[in-house]
Amino acid sequence: ITWHVSLHVGGLRHSNSQASNGKTSLNLMETDVVSSLDTSVTASIPQWDTLVQTMAGLYRSDKNDQPVPSVATSYHKSSDGKTYTFNLRHNAKWSNGDTVTAWRKGVSPKAMSGYNYIFSNIKNADQISQGKKAVNSLGVKAVGKYKLVVQLENPEPTFIDNMVIPAFYPQNTRLVKKYGAKYGTAAKYTAFDGAFKVTKWTNTSEKWTAVKNPYYYAKSAVKLQKLNYQVVKDSNTAHQLFQQGSLDDAVVSGTTA
Repeated sequence: ITWHVSLHVGGLRHSNSQASNGKTSLNLMETDVVSSLDTSVTASIPQWDTLVQTMAGLYRSDKNDQPVPSVATSYHKSSDGKTYTFNLRHNAKWSNGDTVTAWRKGVSPKAMSGYNYIFSNIKNADQISQGKKAVNSLGVKAVGKYKLVVQLENPEPTFIDNMVIPAFYPQNTRLVKKYGAKYGTAAKYTAFDGAFKVTKWTNTSEKWTAVKNPYYYAKSAVKLQKLNYQVVKDSNTAHQLFQQGSLDDAVVSGTTA
């Protein structure tokens, strides 16, 4: 038996981030630590759960799991279906106050997330992953601060759907350059452009917190103030904590007492 009770309150699921019972905070569980918040380094369910609540990509999923604009306000698709031009909102900011501007998402033979394949249809992505072409030949180009052009190898009907996946989320380029390998290893080395920002977290933390991001472009729609995370690896413990009201989210597999 697998029992999963879950409230998804950030960027992918609900635009109005709030609990149904009027609470201003939620207590959530993960089955393991978040080893990194740099999507080019790792990809795990705990990591992506946290990124969903704290990062905003070009598009997000609404309550019906349909892609709707987020950092992008609109896009234009070329007649051959191979070029997408995204217009970005001017009021999107990172949690440190930096402006979110057009970005080239990295594809590199050194990337260790295991998700390079998701970029495969972007022009030259496979050759870059194989070390056959330079990283800057990727078919993604920033035109000024608020326009992003993506060239595909072939038409891809699900391309916009894929934009909600954390692998496509942006990174704060200034901080990536400033912190290098430290980027994404602790809250102080990371910035967030989503509904919440992570605090009191390092890549070994078994408890961490995400608080409402005052720079989030849609902060008025976010009713929750805080997300409290803890690692719970044992199903019996998760079940008990949920029954006690100490968790608002529980993942339980097998038979529990």
